[in-house]
Amino acid sequence: MSRFVPRIIPFYLLLLVAGGTANAQSTFEQKAANPFDNNNDGLPDLGMAPENHDGEKHFAEIVKDFGETSMNDNGL
Repeated sequence: MSRFVPRIIPFYLLLLVAGGTANAQSTFEQKAANPFDNNNDGLPDLGMAPENHDGEKHFAEIVKDFGETSMNDNGL
């Protein structure tokens, strides 16, 4: 009986490794077939900066001033 134990343990280890590999392969194939199905791929909201539109307003003011300035004839 003790003669079979050393032969059985490697067999079970082989089955365990093969099963884990097969499971990982199906998960990989599923993700590859449907790359945009996972909604958790986005970046997390870390709450570091509140949402405001100050930068956008400032940029719009600069573009407006540039446009108005370029419309004026400065004699060049």
